[in-house]
Amino acid sequence: MSLFELFGKPRDDIFARKSEFERAVAKSKGKVVVVVHPFYDSHDPRDWKKSFPAEYFDRVNALMKQSKAPVIMFEERDRVHSTRGMLGAQNVFFLRTKIADSTPVAGWKRVHKLLQAAGARTILIAGSHALHKNPTPHLIDDKLIRLYEMTLGRNRRAPIVGGCVAGAYEQMIRQGYEKVRLVPHAVYPDKPKA
Repeated sequence: MSLFELFGKPRDDIFARKSEFERAVAKSKGKVVVVVHPFYDSHDPRDWKKSFPAEYFDRVNALMKQSKAPVIMFEERDRVHSTRGMLGAQNVFFLRTKIADSTPVAGWKRVHKLLQAAGARTILIAGSHALHKNPTPHLIDDKLIRLYEMTLGRNRRAPIVGGCVAGAYEQMIRQGYEKVRLVPHAVYPDKPKA
């Protein structure tokens, strides 16, 4: 028996719980936490220990459970049920994404419309994967980095240049929220030490 048969078709409960989400954003004074595919490397989210350092998981888990701001969990549409089953946090709103891509199934336009209507001003991003400029410069062409930074506008330097976290980060920057930040130690792999 599949998860779909047991639980029905996964849905974006952020839209189903829109009023609750809007109240949570207002209460947090416009702050929203976005967690992108937190257990991406593990075939089964319950096996995260085989794929991620404990510090990363502990930080993401604490962020979801202790955040006073609402948490939007970007999760692949086929993994929503298993990830939801792992979490004990009440303020987590699920948003289904395409497979191996941070693009919401509902589309970025609809997500930004919801965030703006709710009054989101500050976006904190965590999750996996985030490819940094270093220590893997041989994997990422410098021209690609410059092009990516140009698309961000406002003469910003890109802290990350690839992966699902970078995709969400870029979308939030382009939309013009007041602040868009990565959560330290809650992005995998974490920023390399200098």
